[in-house]
Amino acid sequence: MRFAEGVPQEYRDLLFDPQTSGGLLIAILPESAEAAISALDRHGVSALRIGKVISKTNPFLFVR
Repeated sequence: MRFAEGVPQEYRDLLFDPQTSGGLLIAILPESAEAAISALDRHGVSALRIGKVISKTNPFLFVR
């Protein structure tokens, strides 16, 4: 994570506030994702596939 010099601290803090982090996030191999989601569903746990892991760039996120 890198911020431009002019980004106020309160904006920086918003990206790391645990109240805005949402639920539990886990990483699962793509070929196992559907089975994991089905197993969680059978146990009454709501789960969704929301993205995929990609190679990191430097910096991965830059806020201006």
